[in-house]
Amino acid sequence: NQSKIAVDYRIKKGNEMFFSHQDTMKNSLQGISPITNKNIIDSYLVPAFTYGLDTINVNPTDMDRLEVKFRNVLRNIQSLSPSVNTAVIYLMIGCLPITAERDIQIMRLVGQTAISQRDIQPVSDIIQDNLIKYDITFSGWSGVARRTAALYGLPDPLDIMEEPWRSDRFSKFVKTEITKYWAVLLQKSASTYQESTLNLLDISELDLRVPHRIWREADTDSISIQKTTVVSWFLLGVYKTQERMFKMKKVFSPNCLLCKSQSQPLVHIETRRHLALECEAFLEVRKNYFDKFSAICPPLATHMNNSDEFLKILLDPLASDVPVEIREGWASQAAAYEVSRNFFYALHKKRTKLMEKISH
Repeated sequence: NQSKIAVDYRIKKGNEMFFSHQDTMKNSLQGISPITNKNIIDSYLVPAFTYGLDTINVNPTDMDRLEVKFRNVLRNIQSLSPSVNTAVIYLMIGCLPITAERDIQIMRLVGQTAISQRDIQPVSDIIQDNLIKYDITFSGWSGVARRTAALYGLPDPLDIMEEPWRSDRFSKFVKTEITKYWAVLLQKSASTYQESTLNLLDISELDLRVPHRIWREADTDSISIQKTTVVSWFLLGVYKTQERMFKMKKVFSPNCLLCKSQSQPLVHIETRRHLALECEAFLEVRKNYFDKFSAICPPLATHMNNSDEFLKILLDPLASDVPVEIREGWASQAAAYEVSRNFFYALHKKRTKLMEKISH
């Protein structure tokens, strides 16, 4: 019962910490940057969720419960729907899973124990004896430490005990290696959705050490953060187009309700591409902002006919899979992302108003 009791208590303390910061930890749609919230999470929530769990053997089921709770916090502060791909919840904000945070603490505890043997000699002797006597399957804490080290390709805890590293060097090494492991794992998971909802996202650039570029380039004011939230919905394939709502069985048809062809009404499926680049209801918005895009990146005009590539450029102007002449053609990186978020927010606002009229 130790594992369940400990995790239940950590969830309780995590909830208390979250609610105590509720006034400051508003979500991105309310104008608070996920980067700001990430700093609060690192300083308060991660310790609340993980304190003491590095000293016991937590079973996978209980660790999953803690992970789900932590992931919901990350999802909420980014204003993402429950259906968003799990991996990008961490990758977009540059935040390690709580499992990884606990594993870092386990290995740091090994390093601290190794250099503090004289101060905690009885504890150190017990750990070292267990590491000598038992293998990786041992259910005690030394077995947990050994399995954690093996998972990430880190030095065996017994080797660390016998030849301690300098504390700060070992701590940095552990975090770097565990972060690399999870970055690869989550990128691989996200790539399985790259042909569908994440086809506009440059997964190769996602990094657990820093938030995605659209958040780094956003201004700190609340309006800029709200606009960037809309960009993230488009980028992650979770914007509520008719096509998406139809797949979720929320509407009866995937067809666009805002444009009509000359021969037959409502024949266009409302995809992200249709909404941003084709729907006749937004001709004026497109003309206004496409002129602004072209003004700060003249080579962009030659890519307008390739709609998927063009949409990707508009969402993330400096993505690594954007043509090099475009990436290097922007007059200003900040201006490129400013026009991007203004364009998609203008689309979103107009669509919201038009859809409200139809519903009434």
